Amino acid sequence: LFATLSDEVEPLEAQGVIAYSGTSNTLEEAPRIIGGKPGVPFARTFIVAVLGHREKDSFEHFCGGSLIAPRVVLTAAHCMVKDNGNTKKAKEVMAGVHMYDLEDKTEHECRAEIEVKTIHVHPQWDPQSVTHDVALLILARDPLCIGGSTKLIKIDSASSNQKDKWKGEAVRVAGW
Repeated sequence: LFATLSDEVEPLEAQGVIAYSGTSNTLEEAPRIIGGKPGVPFARTFIVAVLGHREKDSFEHFCGGSLIAPRVVLTAAHCMVKDNGNTKKAKEVMAGVHMYDLEDKTEHECRAEIEVKTIHVHPQWDPQSVTHDVALLILARDPLCIGGSTKLIKIDSASSNQKDKWKGEAVRVAGW
């Protein structure tokens, strides 16, 4: 994660860690998840649908993220940077919380589309090497049900000398 975010978030020390599936070094070559299965509805309420502006008052899902603090979503830098290299504007992005089924607008009382106040892309994000592929979205308000059915993801606080701590371990991936 990266520091110098502003007074909005308690700064975190930069680690520059990225996880790859397989041996790929670029986004174009990165393997996709094949043979996944539907998860248990609302079992992982820290998962956020990152929604992009499509047309007037209309947003569509284009990326995923994880709620790491009540108003902070961890997502990928490549999702927040336009083809021309500029960071998307906060008004172009929304965060969807409690969206197990992206089409069902009535599925849960905690479901909400929340405005993004600020986007922070890692200052060392490099699209060629795909390093530092992290960004933080600062939400305009707390999600509904925070502390109740809306949970935060637990982040491993392994230090840089423990970078291989999870090497070879099976992991669980969740998203759309």
